[in-house]
Amino acid sequence: MKYTLTFRSQIEALKGIIVITFSFMAISVLFRYALDSFFPSSIILLIIYLLFYFIPVIILHINYIKYARGRVLIVGSDFITYDNQTYSIDEIVSIEVFSTSQHKKNGSGARTLAHNEYYYFIQINFRNEEKIIINSLLGQNIDRYLISKFPDLAVKYHLHFFRRLLITK
Repeated sequence: MKYTLTFRSQIEALKGIIVITFSFMAISVLFRYALDSFFPSSIILLIIYLLFYFIPVIILHINYIKYARGRVLIVGSDFITYDNQTYSIDEIVSIEVFSTSQHKKNGSGARTLAHNEYYYFIQINFRNEEKIIINSLLGQNIDRYLISKFPDLAVKYHLHFFRRLLITK
């Protein structure tokens, strides 16, 4: 299986914010024309939208593009190739997944924020203490694929909110 940063993988990650943006615009129009109450309610909705939905997604997306651009992950039957370097499965000590609990539970819907399900990263730890970081912009459900493909590997989930999902290397 080959994973790489594509326009489609970015749209997949951004689909939550796209839906929420159109919903926000519809609600704003409703407040403006149907309820004739534009200023206070629309400003409050805009602040909530920006703080909890739009800004976190944009920050994570830009951060993840920085670490995914030009990278290719190839998962074979007993190897992983990342950045033109091939690693045997025997070299891998563990896989660590940094995500929200919604991603781990495969949850989505109205009660989750736009970045909860689609933005996560994986750290693969090797015996020689080398580490590689793979993020979800290369393709959705990479973590689930790796875990199902290599069930004998130790997997640890780190469940965090927005700030800890940023990749800082």
